[in-house]
Order: sequence, then C-alpha cells, then structure tokens
Amino acid sequence: MRPAALREPGDDGADELCLVRCIGPHQINRIEGSDDVTVTYPVGADPPTVLSAQPNGTFVTVPFGAEGPYERARLRPDRLVFAPLGSDGHAYLLPYTDQIPND
Repeated sequence: MRPAALREPGDDGADELCLVRCIGPHQINRIEGSDDVTVTYPVGADPPTVLSAQPNGTFVTVPFGAEGPYERARLRPDRLVFAPLGSDGHAYLLPYTDQIPND
C-alpha cells in the first residue's frame, strides 16, 4: 500500500488513500446581520483574501472584506455551500471541520 497523498484534479489512483483539504473554524468570517459567511483562503495569505465561487464551478480569491454573492457561503456542520447564482445556478460544496487537532 502506498502512503496517503493529496490528490490533485485529474490524478489517477482511485484505490489510494487521499488527504482532503477542508476549511477550519479559523477561516470563517461571519457576515453581520446574515446567516452567510466568507472564507479566508489560503491560510496565512498576506494580504488576506477570501474565496469567491464562480458560476462555472471554479474558485478564485478576492480581497478580504468582499461579501458579494460569489463570496457568500452557508456554513453547515460538515460543509460550506456556495451558490453564486442562487436557484438560477449550481450549488458547490467545500468540506468543513469545526475542530482542528494540534491546535
């Protein structure tokens, strides 16, 4: 058996263990007066940036503080749900964990 590895899009090796990046609580920015959040990404970026879900299913980063429809997500216990076009488009998921080991 081969060791676990981070799998990138297009990689083969369906029978291997793979590490899955997830968003942690330290990356969540609550939007005042809303149930929505933004996600700081990548961790430690200087200057900080947030994820922006594009309608074609890709993510880009934009300056911290952006809170438009492409940057907003709904936080659930194990996932973040992005739907940049609302019910007129697709929804996208990112894994989330509310606890970070070794913290």
